[in-house]
Amino acid sequence: MSFRRTPPDSPYLILRRGTVRGKSEEGPVSGVMVARGLANFMRSALGPNGASKLLMTELKDIVVTRDGARMLSSMSFNHPMAWILQDAASSVEKSVGDGTKTAIILIGEIAKRLSSLINPKRKTQICRLIHESRFAYELALRRLRELASPFDFGHHEIMKKIAMNILRARGIEIAVDHLAELVVRAVLKVGKIIENTVHINPDDVQILKQNIGSLHDSELIFGAVIDRSSDRGIMHLLMPKSVRNVRVALIDTAIKPTDRFVRMRIYKREIIFHSPEYMRSILDEHNEMAVEMARKLISIGAGAVFSRRPIHELTAYELAKAGIPAVERLVSRKRVDLVAKATGARPVVKLSDLREEDLGWAELVEERRIGNYQVIVVEGGERSQVATIVLRSSSERLLDEAEHALKDIVTTFSVLAKTPAYVPGGGATEEAISFYLTKEAEKHGGWRQMAIYAFASALEQIPISLAINSGMDPADALTELRSKHANSLHHYGIDMYSRRVADMYEAGIIDPLPVKEQILKTAYEIAAMILRIDEIIDRRSAKRYAEDHVREIREKKYEIKIPD
Repeated sequence: MSFRRTPPDSPYLILRRGTVRGKSEEGPVSGVMVARGLANFMRSALGPNGASKLLMTELKDIVVTRDGARMLSSMSFNHPMAWILQDAASSVEKSVGDGTKTAIILIGEIAKRLSSLINPKRKTQICRLIHESRFAYELALRRLRELASPFDFGHHEIMKKIAMNILRARGIEIAVDHLAELVVRAVLKVGKIIENTVHINPDDVQILKQNIGSLHDSELIFGAVIDRSSDRGIMHLLMPKSVRNVRVALIDTAIKPTDRFVRMRIYKREIIFHSPEYMRSILDEHNEMAVEMARKLISIGAGAVFSRRPIHELTAYELAKAGIPAVERLVSRKRVDLVAKATGARPVVKLSDLREEDLGWAELVEERRIGNYQVIVVEGGERSQVATIVLRSSSERLLDEAEHALKDIVTTFSVLAKTPAYVPGGGATEEAISFYLTKEAEKHGGWRQMAIYAFASALEQIPISLAINSGMDPADALTELRSKHANSLHHYGIDMYSRRVADMYEAGIIDPLPVKEQILKTAYEIAAMILRIDEIIDRRSAKRYAEDHVREIREKKYEIKIPD
């Protein structure tokens, strides 16, 4: 028997057939091209005068938006680098609530300028330039923190200006002042002071949409709104649909006696009734237990009852006779927590464990019809730790955009509470950092100087884009802006409303410091990652051939585990 030797110079098939493998020099080049393309796509939507994008998803849903993360999430990409940028935008929005378009633009500009300085075939140049660009990034981050002004949650007007800027940047032009006032009041309501620090949980601000009326008709409720469209509201017809100033009992289980017959297994045991009286006595005992549960709630002083699981009909009837409304099947833990935070009630697992101090307080418990939704409104008044914004508009797409913007505002304020500081907006901060980096670059030479200049030039594209979207001449606007910053007027930027270079603090155009920090961090990290990629291997077109499948089956070892 003889074996045929494989020639030493013959190629070996390592990757599955059909795999697309890019050349090493195509890695950073194609990644930079994708980043530049998405940056140019985002550029026209930057700022309150930016353009909206109309997108149609794979399911033929139409999305009209100016939100960067929503744009990218509604698009289907082919290049893997576009997916990375999509994840980066989503991460920025989830972490700080704003700044997605600016982050994508800076990623494209930084990657473009750094890649123009290197030869992709010389790996040492790439590593050296990325190392020096980190020095430029650290300088920019340090200068950003120097430009920040301290923030206090007692500054109601500053919070309102931040909210209005985000709303206008998302294309909301109707009732901007009213919506900003509602969301600021909601955030201040749910904020908690712990160890001299304000803590805000974004989940404590609910947003309910109603497809009727106008955004001017939107309202704020200090309490919880529970959607009951898929279930009945207040469960008994004799129960009042609205009660005021009542104590609230919150039960984290069912309010009904245990059914002995349901839990009985016929194949395990039998019950033989020698007389119908025995059967009647068991049923009477069962009903008496249900009535006793209602008496327990009435005697303890409950004026409204919420249960996570079903409530027995006799229990509900007794509560109805006493004028106590009851809501069953809250089901989700989130709803239970909302009622608890709105009223201060403590959920109890067993009704027998319920005590008077476990009861909460509600100024209003009411069943309402809001548009096509049946809801239970629980207003806790000043004691409430949750707030609900009811958005109203006849345009469903405007409702979606307003809801998305308000959620981002709440997220922004929750991050601002951890780092209470703000910086001027309108491209003033980017221009101030760019001016500082340009001066610092003169102190260095070689690769470090080129990296600092590239970083400074990339940051300057933000005020240029804002000027273009405002209809201003970008050259004139940039010249005037540079002269202001040369005179140490670092709070001057592009006022897109008056279309001129102005004081951003006087114009009320400000941005939270955490948002700008996250933008810089994301832009540098993703741009550096793009430049470090030297090869792209795409397995989406790889095919599974029959011989490959047979070989995998033969080589695969099956392990049978015998339970103890």
